[in-house]
Amino acid sequence: EKQQAVVEEKNPTAELKKDTKRLTYKEQRELEILEKEISSLERNKAELENKLSQTTNYEELNGISGVLKGITEELDSKSMRWLEIQDKIG
Repeated sequence: EKQQAVVEEKNPTAELKKDTKRLTYKEQRELEILEKEISSLERNKAELENKLSQTTNYEELNGISGVLKGITEELDSKSMRWLEIQDKIG
């Protein structure tokens, strides 16, 4: 019984180590790149939103809206991937 108790005491530590995951080099690199890209996309989005609010020309509004939609979709995609990697960290 004493040996079983010792084994049971060691198991939680072993399970904790299994649950704690580290990022691979590739994931770490991807995370760094994503953070830079997300920051850049957010700046571009803010600039376009500002232009959109100041423009009255229909064609220009339409063009800016299309670009803004693309940036928003890309930003959403990269943000989701960033969150997936962050989840691995804990």
